[in-house]
Amino acid sequence: RLFSKQQESTLVGSEAHDLYCWIKEYCVRNTIPYLRKNTILQYGPNRFRNRATVSELLSTLYSQRKIMAAKRGKTIFIQPVETTDLV
Repeated sequence: RLFSKQQESTLVGSEAHDLYCWIKEYCVRNTIPYLRKNTILQYGPNRFRNRATVSELLSTLYSQRKIMAAKRGKTIFIQPVETTDLV
């Protein structure tokens, strides 16, 4: 086997971390507390422009309690959680 499940989950973890860093940096740069999921699809790095990939990574971040998500109408808002708040 070329790829095992372990490597695949590690890859998802590192991509989730990269997405989290991008979300935090985007919010700080634009002085906003949260962003729309669509913003990630439109302005995020190319590897995060696939809706299925982003949804999987966001659910990983949500389960790790690194982001909060809220749905208003059809729009999903993503807010990064400060890691210092978790300690």
